[in-house]
Amino acid sequence: MNPRHVYFAFDLERDLHRVNQIRGQLIGAEVGQVGFFDAAEYAELARRDKPSIRRAIRERVAGTSVTLVLIGPETASRPFVHLGIEESIANQNGFLGIHVHAVDDQDGQVVLRGSPPILPLEIAFPCDIWDWNLVRLQEEIEAAGRRADRWRLRTRVRGPEAGR
Repeated sequence: MNPRHVYFAFDLERDLHRVNQIRGQLIGAEVGQVGFFDAAEYAELARRDKPSIRRAIRERVAGTSVTLVLIGPETASRPFVHLGIEESIANQNGFLGIHVHAVDDQDGQVVLRGSPPILPLEIAFPCDIWDWNLVRLQEEIEAAGRRADRWRLRTRVRGPEAGR
């Protein structure tokens, strides 16, 4: 089986350390981590105008089939997250949300659980709490990829208005 290519949407300013711990668990797993912005890239991107930011996110989302939204306390309100979701919908990605509030930050602190971003009702967006179960995460990523496969197949068969 080919690995699913994943775009990561998260609050880089608050949750990078938490997300990097999860990404570290995925190294060597059947998950292609192709859609990730690191801190330096994010800082550079934040200085650009919105069309440039959207274009950079679109380039990262291209070639992915799953968008993994890593949910911290402020993720739902972050503009980069919203742009990533919009581009992921346009790319017909499957979605999965993982709450990361209980993962230690760089100072060993945990935070309050945040609300997930709102997606259109017709798009499945299961969310769970990160529990260090890598096998289950891989299974959920694969399930999101299969949802994307079905969405893309329906669109090819019936046209762009085929639904999600």
